[in-house]
Amino acid sequence: MKKELLFAFAAFFFMSLSAITGVYAGEQEQKTVTLSKDKVDVTGDNKVDTIYIKGVYYEEGASFLKEISLEVKASDGNTYNAELEGGYEPQIQFEDLNRDSIKDMYISIPTGGSGGLSNFYLYTLKH
Repeated sequence: MKKELLFAFAAFFFMSLSAITGVYAGEQEQKTVTLSKDKVDVTGDNKVDTIYIKGVYYEEGASFLKEISLEVKASDGNTYNAELEGGYEPQIQFEDLNRDSIKDMYISIPTGGSGGLSNFYLYTLKH
């Protein structure tokens, strides 16, 4: 009986320690960095919009981005955001792919897998 009670207290003690360290890890500030900033008309209003690609590195000194986002600050004051999958060195290209006379945002993000895999995103803003 004493062994079982001692085992239960020891288990509770170790579980409470892991909860404390888990809270501490969640409180660490994640630094968001701007990876690219472009000024292109992507809304079709003939005014320049500002497009940012931002990310959070997996850890300090790493080249893998665990969080990547697209942020468009339109000339009319609206802001549009999209969350993207993690990866390495995201690239954005501005082309009119759907032939509506408005530049689309084509984003490629290599995942770093052995097969040379990448994630691709296509966004367009009109009106």
